[in-house]
Amino acid sequence: MAQSQIIITGNVGADPTRFGPEGGTPACSFRLASTRSFWNRRTNAWQETTTTWITVKAFRTLALNVMQSLHKGDAVIVSGTLATEEWERDGMTRTNLVIEASTAGHDLTKGRSMFVRNPGNGGYQSGDGGWPNPRNSEGNGPDGAIAPNGSPNAGNGGGRIGVNPYNNQTMGDGNEEFNGFEGNGGWPNQSEGQSGGQSYPPQSQPQPQPQSQPQTQPQPQSGLQIDAVPGPEPITA
Repeated sequence: MAQSQIIITGNVGADPTRFGPEGGTPACSFRLASTRSFWNRRTNAWQETTTTWITVKAFRTLALNVMQSLHKGDAVIVSGTLATEEWERDGMTRTNLVIEASTAGHDLTKGRSMFVRNPGNGGYQSGDGGWPNPRNSEGNGPDGAIAPNGSPNAGNGGGRIGVNPYNNQTMGDGNEEFNGFEGNGGWPNQSEGQSGGQSYPPQSQPQPQPQSQPQTQPQPQSGLQIDAVPGPEPITA
């Protein structure tokens, strides 16, 4: 049976929400806003078309990772199967386009992110009770969730776009904004500028090497020593 595979980019309209029975298979959904743009030759500028809203659903391990990684406003790329849901309301049949996601992540053409690998085999175990913990009041992921290697992002929306991946102390709750790159070859400035003043590892400065002093070579001496011979005394009249 043929399936309609789709890849779509856009922005997360709201924080992902979980659904399904408590303790069951993890599942979540979020709304994705995708706006297509094209180059208008008459105006010599990019022009945007209308925004398409579509529901994205994720299950099992992907759902767990989506809940802890994606947040409202994040630029994402999603691939999966396009489907149509139908339900009855007020005596009328309603439909909704849905993408059953197979993969989802941040769109790295719009910003930066950080990857944290799941512990073990990285897969969802059916007997682990589903969700690790309820989301906290700020919507920043499960409280007390432990990330691999002691990452400080645990329970705080780790891996958001705009978080400085070079300094663990600045990752915080994932609410930092990314404001672009400096004009120094594509890398953020160490202390100021468009990178928002985030700190980066100091670059080691080359240490000056001691200058070697030229050594004087001894002059060769001959084996014979010649004494000066006095000349004849002047003759006086």
